[in-house]
Order: sequence, then structure tokens, then C-alpha cells
Amino acid sequence: MQHSITRIASLVLAFGFFIGCSVLPFNNRPADTASLDYQQLQERLTTLNRQLSASPNNADLYHQKGNVLHELAQRTEEANRREDLYQQMNTALRRAKTLYEKENAAVGIDQVDELLKVSWSNEHNQGVEILQNDSTLVSRNFQHAATHFQNAITIIPDSVISYKMKAQAHYRNHNYREAIATLEEARRQIDPLPASVMEQLGFLYLESNQNEKAVELYEKAESISEQSLNLIHGLANAYIKAGQHQKAVELLTILVENEPDNIIYQQSRGIELYLLGASRIEELVSRYQAGQQPDENLEETADSLFSEAEVQLEEARRLNRESEEIQKALAQFYHNTATKYMKLQKTARQDSAEIGEKIRYYLRQSIPLTEQLAESNPDREEWWKQLYQAYAFLGMTDKADQVKEKANL
Repeated sequence: MQHSITRIASLVLAFGFFIGCSVLPFNNRPADTASLDYQQLQERLTTLNRQLSASPNNADLYHQKGNVLHELAQRTEEANRREDLYQQMNTALRRAKTLYEKENAAVGIDQVDELLKVSWSNEHNQGVEILQNDSTLVSRNFQHAATHFQNAITIIPDSVISYKMKAQAHYRNHNYREAIATLEEARRQIDPLPASVMEQLGFLYLESNQNEKAVELYEKAESISEQSLNLIHGLANAYIKAGQHQKAVELLTILVENEPDNIIYQQSRGIELYLLGASRIEELVSRYQAGQQPDENLEETADSLFSEAEVQLEEARRLNRESEEIQKALAQFYHNTATKYMKLQKTARQDSAEIGEKIRYYLRQSIPLTEQLAESNPDREEWWKQLYQAYAFLGMTDKADQVKEKANL
């Protein structure tokens, strides 16, 4: 008579909820090298490298080298061939900035920062523009966008938004491994990492069924952030998928209190309470099977958890009586709870009137719901079987026979 209880839809927030897609401010290219052609830029770079060998502490020369490398990158049509140029540019400009800082040369520092921002915004915005063309995107478009964001990251390695957008491009391309790798790289490069990024990484771990890692990330995000319902939602979902039902109930209680009309939260909490109660019954059954002294508190706790689960699921149904999904969850709850008590009664090898009454109560509660489900889903044999089993156990022989004949069981 045992059937697995119907699980609710996963409490997953859409990844796009966390990641914006706006174009960031873009500045004009520096003028001093813009008029040179590609060959002239290469020659200029060779000259600068020779001059730097002779004057390795010349900030202006490093700044000029950064300008030339920026222009070479702009003249390189394929985005995936620019990263090495940007890496060299970043190295030259960081060196220039360090030397300018030693000289207290504020103008030079500002010019270096501006050039980095110009290069970064150019690459980042090209990636964003690709992602905004929702109607025409295919796999290569997402990869192209990710390449632009990687270029932006190479230019400014602690750019949180570029990591987020690159992860989004991979996610939308169904490449969870690369999306996760992107945000893990952000963890290594950015300290402190914003809680929102850890939240996104936790979501990706959930999506790829790495539930324990998801729990770890969400817990860290919650510890460094003000209490956020989004974080609580994500962490609750992680606990559910990781089978940590007690912790899931605790967080779902907060969510229900804050959003009492949210049916998903109501239904989720009810099912997690059931699973906690079922675990108590299973523990008691294991004690009987091992010949150990039964713990009466386990049954009392299970009774309480099942009662609370019933209230929660009935409240979810009250909020939306048209939802067949809630009706299924409630019907399964009643049926499965009765089944758990049957297992306990059988294992304990005692005809407990109290346990028998619990079984009858939950089966009686299941019948009206299961009848509706069987009639509205006549091809779904499991509902007819469940209905037959309830009728038969309760001694409703005529109805049991009718169902058996109707459903050809």
C-alpha cells in the first residue's frame, strides 16, 4: 500500500532574477593612438618595449604601452584573440599605476583608471548587447557573449558584474559546469565576495544536483548578509534537496510567516513536516526490528508533526482549491501517513486500538480527495489502486469491488 508522497515543484528562483542585463557607461577611446594603423601600432609597441628595457621605472612608458595594447585589441576582429593583449595591457597599466602612486601623480593615476574602464566597458557592453537579442540567440551567441565577458574580466579581474554576466551566458547555454567555474573564479579573485554572487553559485550547485555544496554556499551567503527572504528561500530549497528536513522546516516557517499567502511555501512546509514525521516512525520501526526498547516520544513527535503537516497542507488547499497539484499532495499525505502507521503496527506486532484509529482517520480523509483525482484522471491507475486499498482496509467492500471492476484492477 506504500506510495511515495508527491513532491512539490522545486523552490528554485530563476537565475535571471539575480542578474541584470543593462549596458554600462561607455567612454570614447584614447586619442593619442587611435589614428595609427595596425602595423604602426606593432612598431610602436616594439619601440616602447625597447625603451622600457632601458627605463624600467618609467610610468609614462608603461601607460603608453597600455594605450597601444588597447588599440591593438580594438583592431583585432575576433574577440577570442584579444585576451592575451588585454592581459599584457592590464600588466602594463597596473605597473604604470604603481609607479604613478609612488610619484603622487594623480593625473597619471586617473588616466590609467580611465583607460581600464574604457577597455572594460567596451568588452562588457558587447557581451550584454548579444544577450539582449533574445529572439535570435543560439549556442554560439552565448559563447561569444561569454568571450566578451572574459575579456572584460581580464581587463578588470575584480569586476563582479562581468563574472555574473559570463555565468549567465553559460547558464542560458545550459552549460552549468562553466557557469559554476566562472563564479568559483570570482570567489578566488574577489574578497569579500558579495552575498548575491554566493547566492547565485548556490543556485547553480542546486541546478546541477550538487546539493551539499549548495547548502554550504547558501549558509555562507546568509552569514555575511542581512536577513534576506531570497537567501532564506534558496537555503530552504537547498536543505530540501539535501534531505535536511528539520532545517528546511525552520526556514520555511520564516517564509510562511512573511508570505502567508504563498502557496508554494505552505505546501513545501507541509511536505517537509510529513517527511520529518515519517522519519520518526521509521526510527521507531528500526528499534522494534532491532529488538530495542521503543521510545514512546518518537511516536508522539510523529503524531505532532503529521498533525501540523495536515494543517499546513489544508491551508495551502484553502488558498487555491483549483490546484490539482495541491490536491495530489494532500491525498498522498493522508494515504502515506496511514501507511506509515500500518508499518509501525505491523512491526510492533501489537493490535493497538490507538494506532488503528490513526490509520482509519487518515484513510477516511484521503478518500474524497482520491475519488476526485481518480475521476478526473481515469487513466491513472495509481489513484484507483489507492482508492481501492482505502475502501478495502476500511471494510467498504461494495465500493472496493466497484472500483476494482471499474478500473480493471
